[in-house]
This record gives sequence, structure tokens and C-alpha cells, in this order.
Amino acid sequence: MFGASELYTALNVAAIQAKVDRYGTGYAIFSDHLIPSDCEAVKTVNFYMVSRLPESEVDMYSYLINCRALTMGEALDISKTIIDAVSRKTYDDCFIYMVPSRVIPPMDATDNYNAPIEAIIKLRG
Repeated sequence: MFGASELYTALNVAAIQAKVDRYGTGYAIFSDHLIPSDCEAVKTVNFYMVSRLPESEVDMYSYLINCRALTMGEALDISKTIIDAVSRKTYDDCFIYMVPSRVIPPMDATDNYNAPIEAIIKLRG
């Protein structure tokens, strides 16, 4: 869906897998607004499309990637690993550029730190 599969493939690499918890037979990396309710993982990544960017020669989409962990340091570590592994790289027919945002602290005792990243995906059509 508009770059989601390309972003999932880019995120599902060994360097990032090493930073997140396991979920089922894979890793806690989700292409969805919410983390599944049966997921007990603490270090997770989920992403979803925020908007389509104005028309140009290429299709451009903005995604929000949430890097969640128990501590701010762990959340920032996941975020930095993602940016180092994925940002400013070309994949098949797309280019991904990332911009980190400020860390969001937990809302309550049931929440984790979130180090969000905005990902701009440019697809050649």
C-alpha cells in the first residue's frame, strides 16, 4: 500500500531486528497504527502512512514510525539504528529519507517511551 511494503522490507533487517523483541515467529515490527493486543513485547516498531505529499514527478508518501521501549535510551537506540540502516537509501523503485522527532515520554505506567521518526518515501511509478 503506497510504500508500506517497501518500508516494511527496509525495516526488517538484522540490525533493526537485533534492537526489537520477538513476536510470534518474527520480530515486533508492525505495519499498522496499533501494536497487536496479544503482543507482550516491550521494544517494538510500528509504522503507518500519515499523508500523501503534493503531486510531483514521483509519488511521495509520509509515514510515521514509532520506536517504543521501556527507557528513553532504548527508544532512541532503536530510532538511531533505523535511521542509520534505512535513511537516504534507494530500494528497487523507491528512496527513503527519515527525520527524527522528539521523544514522547510514557503517558502512564502502562506506556513506553516513543522516539518517532518521519519517513518520506519517494516511489517511481
